[in-house]
Amino acid sequence: MESGLGIIGDPADMSGQRIQVGAATTIRTGKLLSVEGGRSGGTHDGSGGISLCSGTFCSGPIHTIIIKNIADNADMYIGEVNCKPYSGYGFLLAATEAINLDYCNICNIHAYACLSGEFITWIATDY
Repeated sequence: MESGLGIIGDPADMSGQRIQVGAATTIRTGKLLSVEGGRSGGTHDGSGGISLCSGTFCSGPIHTIIIKNIADNADMYIGEVNCKPYSGYGFLLAATEAINLDYCNICNIHAYACLSGEFITWIATDY
């Protein structure tokens, strides 16, 4: 969506329907989120991580989201509710790295921390 134009569904069935064009008009953020992870000894008590909307106000759709791992953190893994992350599985996000995703639901994005209790931050936009 380089131009900011998005069509969801069959364009032939869109006659008379609203199509959104333009820049984002809403910004959503959450507090620093303490992310669950495995415990020492190799167990995976936090396997699947935690939803990004855990412990925060989470309402309404999003268009895009930036997720950032905080400096001096251990690695984190990012996944989705149907493909939850765990150590070595998911999108690796090292300390200070960020990922930008075009996605529609904050609550379906999960983060797993290799060192339980470390923090992650995010910001999202919507039309």
